Amino acid sequence: FGDVQPDRVDRATFWAAQQTLQGLPRPVVLFVGSDEEGTGASWCGDCRRAAPLIERLARTRGCTLLRCEVGSRPAWKDPDHPFRMAPLGLRAVPSLVEWRWHRRSDGQVQGRPGRSIGPELEACQTEAEMEALVHSFLEALTWA
Repeated sequence: FGDVQPDRVDRATFWAAQQTLQGLPRPVVLFVGSDEEGTGASWCGDCRRAAPLIERLARTRGCTLLRCEVGSRPAWKDPDHPFRMAPLGLRAVPSLVEWRWHRRSDGQVQGRPGRSIGPELEACQTEAEMEALVHSFLEALTWA
């Protein structure tokens, strides 16, 4: 269960898919640019660089990772993109988000974002810098 989940979800399926993280160890969500048709690679260069490293580090830290594609470049650049709005409030892709659970007043358990890194990932100039950032981020998470 602590392994990286191979499932890729998108903005249409994210809110249903995030429920699968409930009860799994150390859940995190990685938001990336969608794969371009014909290339099989993300339109986002930072995502192509960061995703394999984040997936590897999440696996070695015993995290459960859900990967979510935000859509095409024009869709992501739209200021009204649903992932840019509350409760996620993403500012960049890639973004790595701690996923937390809380009990609502009606007794239901609901997932919500915790700490995140996004612009910090974009700012990394080297793989070593990115690895240190992600390692530090994952080490600091408590999932309390």
